[in-house]
Amino acid sequence: MKIDAIEMLWPYGPDSDRVVDQMDVLVDLDDGSRWMSSFYDTHRFNQGVKGFHGLGPDQPFRYQQRMIIVREISEASVRSTVEALIESGGFEEAFERVIAPAAEDDEFTEA
Repeated sequence: MKIDAIEMLWPYGPDSDRVVDQMDVLVDLDDGSRWMSSFYDTHRFNQGVKGFHGLGPDQPFRYQQRMIIVREISEASVRSTVEALIESGGFEEAFERVIAPAAEDDEFTEA
């Protein structure tokens, strides 16, 4: 499983100066599949969830189904998180497949 592309869906546009604390991210893999998850920064997540105590010092992110919590939302943190999830085997739990790999004679197949 290798990354072809990562598309960050900036809510105010990639050049905006506004702080982004939640963002959807699309990942295209080399098999033609496309996956989606939502990233949240710890500040926003701390405000909305009782009992959430942030990330540990050696914990760059936490995840569950289709939700990933990071210290900050940036291109570098998203890429390193996606790479770590693929490497650890947690990618398919943290992301939802939205387009399946295309069959050889199909242009694309929806999941």
